[in-house]
Amino acid sequence: MANKIIILGAGGQVGSALTALLRQQNSIECVAQTRDQLDISNIDLLRQFIQEQQAQIIVNCAAYTNVARAETDRENAEKINHFAVMELAKICEDLALPLIHISTDYVFSGKQSSPYCETDLTQPLNFYGVSKARGEEALRQHCKKHIILRTSAVFSAEGSNFVKTMLTLAEQKPRLTVIYDQFTRPSSASNIASVLFNLIKTILAGEVIWGTYHYAGETILSWYNFAKLIFELSGAQAIVQPVCSANYPSPVQRPLNAVLDCEKINRLLQLKLASLTSCLNNVLSELNAKTEKI
Repeated sequence: MANKIIILGAGGQVGSALTALLRQQNSIECVAQTRDQLDISNIDLLRQFIQEQQAQIIVNCAAYTNVARAETDRENAEKINHFAVMELAKICEDLALPLIHISTDYVFSGKQSSPYCETDLTQPLNFYGVSKARGEEALRQHCKKHIILRTSAVFSAEGSNFVKTMLTLAEQKPRLTVIYDQFTRPSSASNIASVLFNLIKTILAGEVIWGTYHYAGETILSWYNFAKLIFELSGAQAIVQPVCSANYPSPVQRPLNAVLDCEKINRLLQLKLASLTSCLNNVLSELNAKTEKI
C-alpha cells in the first residue's frame, strides 16, 4: 500500500512544486489541498480532514506571505502563520503524525555579518517575520515529531515572486531601482520540493533527526544583482539601478543579511546546492512556455 502524504497550501509555489513531484512517485499517494479546498485556520475542518485521511506525514506549505500587507493586516497574518500552525501541531501530536513546516529567513534581524545557523536567535524586523517565528515556537512546543524548514527568496513560474515581478516591471518601465544592500540566497521552489521529498523519505525510513533546518539556493547575492541576472538571462531591456535600503521607500523593514547557512541539511541529505543560473533558466523557460500558450 502506498504511503499517503497530505500537503496543505498546495496552491502556493512550494506546495504546487511538491504536489507535482510527489504525484510522479508510485510509492506515495499525495493528497494536496489548496487554501480554497481547506483553510488551515478552520481548525475543526482541519482536524476532521486529517483524521479521515489517515496519512503518514503532513507537510504544511500554507502561509500568509505578503510581507508588506502583514504590517496592517496583522490579525490574518497571526491567524494563519501562528495560531493555525499551533492548532495543526496539536492535531499532529494527538495523532502521532510527523509534521513538516515551511518557514522563512525573515525570522532573523539580518544584523549579523555571517550566514544564519538554525540555532541563531530569531529577532524579526517586521510582523510577517514575527508571525512566522511565533508559529515556529508553537510548533516546537506542541509537536515532538516535527521538521521546520526555513528557506529564502522563493521563486518559480507559479504565484507571486521577485522574478515574475521584475519581468513585469521591465515591460512597464525602462529603468528600475532595486536595493543593493540586502543579501539573500534565492531558492527555486522545485529544488525546495526535492529537499522536502528527501526529508519525507528519511522520515518514512525512520532515519530523520527532528528539528529545524535551513535550505536555500547556492548563490549569495543582493536583490540588485539578482535583478541584473534575471534581465541578463531573460533578455529584458530595462536598466536596473542600485539603491540603498535607507533611500528606498517601503512600508516594512527587511533584513540586510537574510543569508541562511545550509550545512546542517547538507550533512543530513548529502545535498548539492543547485546553480542559480540553471534554476532561473528553467523558470524562465516555463514562463515562456506559458506565454506561448496564451
